[in-house]
Amino acid sequence: RLTKPCGVAFNARGELYVSDYLRHRILVYGRDGKYVRGFGKRGSGKGQLSGPRGLAFTSDGDLVVCDAGNARVQVLREDGTFVRSFGSHGRE
Repeated sequence: RLTKPCGVAFNARGELYVSDYLRHRILVYGRDGKYVRGFGKRGSGKGQLSGPRGLAFTSDGDLVVCDAGNARVQVLREDGTFVRSFGSHGRE
């Protein structure tokens, strides 16, 4: 069940990844539109999310997530395993 979808991206197999801003999760749907799996939980640790928004896949098949609430971009495997992140809260 989606509460506030914000970003979408298709992987190479045609699965649809949807970021849910309010649930702090990524949900995955099959080509038939049925729910397949989800991952992520609220937090600021590696692989944790806070208000995820935009999504994109790299040419290597990794998922790039705009982790808005944590002011960073995270790179995750298709199953949600943490790869790397960059960015942080800035100052004016």
